[in-house]
Amino acid sequence: SISHSTVHDMMIPGLDSALAASPLRYGDELYPRQHIAFRATRPSGSNRPAVQIDGDLSKSFWEEVPWTEDFVDIATETSPKFRTRAKVRWDENFLYIGAYLEETDVWGTLTKHNS
Repeated sequence: SISHSTVHDMMIPGLDSALAASPLRYGDELYPRQHIAFRATRPSGSNRPAVQIDGDLSKSFWEEVPWTEDFVDIATETSPKFRTRAKVRWDENFLYIGAYLEETDVWGTLTKHNS
């Protein structure tokens, strides 16, 4: 399952904790879980991504934004056997998604880089 993201271009102090403390409701229906995707900044006039896409989530670009909640099965709300979560940022040209996915049975049949 994939969490929905809400995009904001400004930081609002305390918003994350306020949203986590009380679920958003409309009538008797609970809104889907949401995650704030924080804006990334790039050098003025640059069309290059704000970060090198290399799988390294220890860079400050990723460290300064929160993780999503752990993903759950959207039909049953049960937690999967292995953990999956993500970080999301955006700018005028790109949507950046860094994800952490646990799996014990990883394998592949492709043997060439980018094949």
